[in-house]
Amino acid sequence: MARPKLLMLELNEVNFDFVQTYIDRGFLPNFKTLIERYGFAETTSEARYEELEPWIQWVTAHTGLSLAQHGVCRLGDIMQRDILQIWEHLEANGLVVGAISPMNANNRLKNPAFFVPDPWTPASTSGGVILKRLSSAVSQAVNDNAQSRLALSSLLWLALGALRYARVDSYPEYFRLAKGARMKPWFKAMFLDLLLSDVFIKESINKNPEFCSLFLNSSAHIQHHYMFNSSAYRGEMRNPSWYVSENLDPLLDAYQVYDKILGEIIRVFPDYRLM
Repeated sequence: MARPKLLMLELNEVNFDFVQTYIDRGFLPNFKTLIERYGFAETTSEARYEELEPWIQWVTAHTGLSLAQHGVCRLGDIMQRDILQIWEHLEANGLVVGAISPMNANNRLKNPAFFVPDPWTPASTSGGVILKRLSSAVSQAVNDNAQSRLALSSLLWLALGALRYARVDSYPEYFRLAKGARMKPWFKAMFLDLLLSDVFIKESINKNPEFCSLFLNSSAHIQHHYMFNSSAYRGEMRNPSWYVSENLDPLLDAYQVYDKILGEIIRVFPDYRLM
């Protein structure tokens, strides 16, 4: 009898109050179906504002330990902590595991199906040559984004990675995002998340892990820059028109890409439980 399989989709800083507002306005059909069918649970965490950073909270999610127990306060600190994460627990119990870009996670696995660290944590990548080079290129692209600087070698490996992993079903979305990126620069982050999702889907199809996780970050990045433009935002602050047109909603753009990714994951992996 086959063991049950679990897929963990980690959407960094997605605001489910905003998600519900967009659903009520007729957007995000896959989120709508999932929430109507299963609902969602709100978990508890640290109470102090400065302890709610995602690089703290994701370590808690991956270890089951509170901040007081795991002591990880900054990106990369996990490399100096000898604590078990969910992937090691499951591998020790005989399961095949994989992960794409989990925030502030170390790769201590003996034989993972695949493991690509987040762009900010110097953990090792497990996988083929193209996957390892793509991981380095993504890290360079993300960390140098503020300077709009992309090394030629990184551009090459991003292109080769896209040739290797971009799924035909995603081609129209890649084209739309690439075409619109000049007028909507946040499309670049969404393009990268779409590529990571395709890497995840292809690697999971090929390696068939019993537990696998995918972390996506573009919505957090976009929310930090453009939240006041969201039609779901109820506050009084507004972005200046020279920064972004008041008619645009970058956060909805990001959530709609996530909705497509969610729909594809549900379609491609019907035998996985999704968390």
